[in-house]
Amino acid sequence: MTSTTFMSTANFDDLDIAEGYEDYFGDSYPVKVSFSKHWAELCGSGCILTNANDMAKWVKFWEKRQQPECD
Repeated sequence: MTSTTFMSTANFDDLDIAEGYEDYFGDSYPVKVSFSKHWAELCGSGCILTNANDMAKWVKFWEKRQQPECD
């Protein structure tokens, strides 16, 4: 699981991450990375950044209770 990190520690310059948007009465506005990083200190599982491969390893771990394989 080499592609999982947290919003509070992620280096957004090195990661290929989609930009977040806020819906405000039907209009979409981009959310600045600085805002997300600031509030990341207060959130739980919603601030985990991962990809489908690492998520599949995590699910497999809980299904079999085995340590995930390293890439």
